[in-house]
Amino acid sequence: MSSLSRLDLAFCIDLTSSMSSFIQAARQRMESILDELQKPLGEGLRVAVVGYHDHCDPQLLDIAGFERSIPAIRKTLNGLKVNGGGDGPEAVYSGLHACLELPWKPGAYRVVVLVGDAPPHACGGNGDSYPKQDPSGYNLDEMANTLETEGVFVHALAMMHGSDQVLEQSFRRLSVSTGGSYSDAKDASG
Repeated sequence: MSSLSRLDLAFCIDLTSSMSSFIQAARQRMESILDELQKPLGEGLRVAVVGYHDHCDPQLLDIAGFERSIPAIRKTLNGLKVNGGGDGPEAVYSGLHACLELPWKPGAYRVVVLVGDAPPHACGGNGDSYPKQDPSGYNLDEMANTLETEGVFVHALAMMHGSDQVLEQSFRRLSVSTGGSYSDAKDASG
């Protein structure tokens, strides 16, 4: 099996309450990604799901490690529940750090699909409880550089509630600097 036929894909998704209006559309998009990749990759596709909340929430992360079974992955995606969150920004870096800690298969193409509607802490977001330092210890440049160094390509989808330059700039930095792509959706149909 060549390295081009092996893909480790981690969905990193914001599961705070502000995602309530977007979660079903996000699920559908993640399932369509699975549909597109399943046939050409078969057993070469492994998928993990990392849901992140915020530092004030009782549970910071929901992690389902790499799995080859598409029905099991769909079950995980369908079980995603939104709750918590206390300020504008969310624990994006904690979610991405959890992705980095996954047992990536040597030689596999490494991709994270980041889906969220709020920027990381300490990026200038409105109502930030941690404006100077994210509790994870990361800042935007360090996280982007770490992802790039680890060979992880980030494709980011910003779910927009109107216009949010901080969200756009931070998700764009995390994706484009790793060789990935950035896009946004203004509503659930986007």
